[in-house]
Amino acid sequence: MFFAALILLKPPANALEAYSQRMQAAPSFSVSLKMNRDGSAGTGTGTLLVVRPSNLKFWVKWGSADYTFVKNSAESLEFDRVDRTYMQYRTGPAMQVRPSLLSNVQAITFPRELLTGDLRRMMPKGTELKLESKITG
Repeated sequence: MFFAALILLKPPANALEAYSQRMQAAPSFSVSLKMNRDGSAGTGTGTLLVVRPSNLKFWVKWGSADYTFVKNSAESLEFDRVDRTYMQYRTGPAMQVRPSLLSNVQAITFPRELLTGDLRRMMPKGTELKLESKITG
């Protein structure tokens, strides 16, 4: 599985640091995702919406899966629209996502690295970045 998030604000040598600083400073952000996995048919799509310090919504459709996770500082709620099931549980104020007991979709699609703002943890050692475009202004 590969998640791509390209926010290049500085030359490639500083891209990861610039991304990390930007993500940690952002009070809110949203990311659109496209997912492929060896052995799985089709492309999945999803969206992650984060409003710091503790609110988020994540939803994904992939094949027959249709999963949503919503969290605030007091509780979390998961929906599996295909099975028509949900789970509701208490949660803490931090930006942490507990592994799902409802669906395996979260385990293979949720981009946890985007919550920490550190892409280095998901990249193989020795990965090199290539500047694709530069946005000014």
